Amino acid sequence: MASLELTAQELGITDKQWNILAKFKEVIKDEIRPTHTDYYLVKWLKARNYDISKAESMFRNSMKWRDEFGTDSLLTEFKDPEVLEKHWTGGTTGFDTDGRPLFLMACRGMDFKGIFRSVNKSDLHKFHIKRMMRLLEIGKEQTAKTGKQIDQTTVVADMDGLTLKQFFVPGMDQMYEVLRIYESNFPEFLGAAYVINAPRIFPLVFNVLKPFMSDDTKRKIHIFGSDWKSKVLGKFIEADQLPVSWGGTQIDENGDEFCKTKVIYGTEVPKSYFLKDKGLLNEKNTVKINVKRGSAKRIEFNVDEENSALKYAFQTDNHDVGFGIFKAKNPKDSVKDMQPLIQPKRLNCHLVPESGSIRLQEKGLYLVIFDNSYSWARSKTVYYDIEILKPDKTSDMKVEELKEGEEEEEEIDENWKTQLEDKLTDNERC
Repeated sequence: MASLELTAQELGITDKQWNILAKFKEVIKDEIRPTHTDYYLVKWLKARNYDISKAESMFRNSMKWRDEFGTDSLLTEFKDPEVLEKHWTGGTTGFDTDGRPLFLMACRGMDFKGIFRSVNKSDLHKFHIKRMMRLLEIGKEQTAKTGKQIDQTTVVADMDGLTLKQFFVPGMDQMYEVLRIYESNFPEFLGAAYVINAPRIFPLVFNVLKPFMSDDTKRKIHIFGSDWKSKVLGKFIEADQLPVSWGGTQIDENGDEFCKTKVIYGTEVPKSYFLKDKGLLNEKNTVKINVKRGSAKRIEFNVDEENSALKYAFQTDNHDVGFGIFKAKNPKDSVKDMQPLIQPKRLNCHLVPESGSIRLQEKGLYLVIFDNSYSWARSKTVYYDIEILKPDKTSDMKVEELKEGEEEEEEIDENWKTQLEDKLTDNERC
């Protein structure tokens, strides 16, 4: 059995767990590296409930991934893409009451769509992994200063300003992959996460993210509405560790209450950053349809839960196409008898995918319509990815109502329905 550098008490584990750690070190001794302390190795056991076999598999797979990905050289060799440096939110301003580094993220203003059009997947992954590596380095520095083991991070995520249209865009699946990488390769990295100013749509967003999180990660996430300060400040985070704009007392060297020299806030991404050939045409979940000239096609969705959401992304291979969303009472309804939720518009989306989302407050039949009735010369090829998102009913989180003006309203053109009715026939349904 391998020897341990630290006692069970020093590691904060039981004698039984300490013995399991000793056996684990023996099993993986061929993979143990100089930087792998007992503090580090016990994390893999915690992530797999002290199952040596499962922890070994997780550990070995991660070591292989680290070598292939070049993780250990990211801090010194990888240069962050400029678009991410300037437009992806995040920054550190201090430490929580346990001494863990604080990482702040603000959702308002984040242009996810623009970012995903401006950076490739590999660089996006490296950027976020490098951030995690840097936070671990800060923890090591704090350990050296205080003598207390600091190897976790506390996140404060401000959801003020979050909209479904902002969040559900082409490319967001890349962030799901980042979550998978985190869960598989950075066990026990998260000490706590405080989601603040959570709007009423947040359960939908969280429900999408939950499948990529371990139960341990989900237990560490604490969600608050606008009343978060009385529940967090002074208990988990001292006010002098947060910017004034975040409810703290800190200002930066320029006297800025947002501490913009420390925290990046999202802004619209200039089109000059956009990469060519970034679209839906090669996405694995994309469906391809042909809308004949002078016709329209509709796609039906039966929604069985209130307060669901419909997210969409679509693109043509050339030219424009009309797009709208309706609610119908039954499948045989004509367009003029349906309730329009998003007014049909002709959209030029052959270069940049069109995307967005809409809340579906009621159960029932919903239709997405692609309209080419105005074109008598050309048929249109449309690539789309549409999904119904169900509300999160497994959480007892308390969230606040959205502020007025956070959701966009669509104007309805009643004449359009009459014009389309003759072009939308039963054989044009998908």
